[in-house]
Amino acid sequence: MRIQKSAELLFQFLKFISDFAAVYLAYVAAFLTYEEFFGLPPQPWDEIKFLILIPAAFCTFFFSVANVYLCQPGPLELERLKRILSAYFWSQVSVFSLTFFTKSHGYSRLMTLIGFFLGIIFILFARYIIDLFTRPMRKNLALRRTLILGAGKVGKTLAKNLLTIPGQASVVGFLDDQYPYITSIEIRMGEKTTTFPVLGQLSDLTQIAQEYKVNEVIVAMTKATHNLHQELLEKAQDLGIRFSIVPTALELMLTGAQSYSIGHVPLFRIGEKPFFVFTPLVKRSFDIIGALLIALFSAPIWIATVIAIKLDSKGPVLFTHERVGKKGRKFLLHKFRSMQITAQPYAVTPDNQKDPRITKVGKFIRRTSIDELPQLLNVIKGDMSLVGPRPEMPFIVDGYDEFQKIRLLVKPGLTGVWQISADRANPIHENLDYDFYYLKNQSFWLDLAILIKTLTSVARGVGAY
Repeated sequence: MRIQKSAELLFQFLKFISDFAAVYLAYVAAFLTYEEFFGLPPQPWDEIKFLILIPAAFCTFFFSVANVYLCQPGPLELERLKRILSAYFWSQVSVFSLTFFTKSHGYSRLMTLIGFFLGIIFILFARYIIDLFTRPMRKNLALRRTLILGAGKVGKTLAKNLLTIPGQASVVGFLDDQYPYITSIEIRMGEKTTTFPVLGQLSDLTQIAQEYKVNEVIVAMTKATHNLHQELLEKAQDLGIRFSIVPTALELMLTGAQSYSIGHVPLFRIGEKPFFVFTPLVKRSFDIIGALLIALFSAPIWIATVIAIKLDSKGPVLFTHERVGKKGRKFLLHKFRSMQITAQPYAVTPDNQKDPRITKVGKFIRRTSIDELPQLLNVIKGDMSLVGPRPEMPFIVDGYDEFQKIRLLVKPGLTGVWQISADRANPIHENLDYDFYYLKNQSFWLDLAILIKTLTSVARGVGAY
């Protein structure tokens, strides 16, 4: 355990140093950019090189206050990215505010603004490089060798979520009293299926934990009794390993119950619709401005795609499909046509690029998600948002139960948590956990984090066919 904790501190320190250096270098680049395009800044480099220590220091300070270095990454590392974006923004707003007090010294606020935008790019790139080079070390150290107690639905969901956080935890297997009738658990994410062994029953905890060098145990049995929890906790304490419990109120949380507390007593309010902090006005403004900017910068791609589709196969450039939006309202969704005109519009979606219905150009635009660009028109019109649950076809929504209908409380999105996951290759209605995470946590910063993640997912072609 001591080695693992030391390794965790080392990686946190590396992130701290990289964040400081990234912001400092971003402002160096801002100085050089200003000098190249606008002439010499009001202050000489000898002064600037000390002044730009301030935004770097503010960044790491705000990151520390926001627990960026200690927070759990969350599904697809969205929670950590959301905190990074929010904390960075407020740190640099603070720096920008300070420039007004230095007006008499001719401090360049334009250079500060350039540094502001370059900073987040440098931070994310530096963190990517560190993750890339430390991944083998983190994997070998197995910072969290986790044993999950309970091989039911909750345990499987937990294992699946841990798979989305590479380098943080290694699931060594499950314990379940159904053993030896159940000997393995399969977790499917996109095309990849990961198999975890069921190593024994709950009574085997001490033996299995020692044999597999487990340093974390998670009880994923929402109906386990207090006595069982106490018994398992005592065993974990004797072994000196971490012990966590999935709360028995998990089902309430997943079905939309709102958590709050009176004093130190946790309560759940049932039967009320979720309250979204992301106000409709802010969300709509973000959608319109974002959609217009993306459409403007992607205009050459639109033109090239239209020409390629017309040269490749007969039929219209756009494919129009009926989908279900907020509160069950139906609308026409637009995409670039990627399949033959003889293909049935409401047939099963292709799950590989060898599907004969896909055209030659269609293979490329589906793999790169270019076929989704016309949905910006839906966003501007108001049928969709930039970020939200993926819109489903009417016949699938007709089969929704009350639990699944929760995803209809908000507008569907051009992109979302499900769309950037490996599970994009699987049916939407089989992976509603992603939508419920978004509904419970949506905010401006989460939307921005998802859009950034979308760029990397598109570049890697995650789950796109």
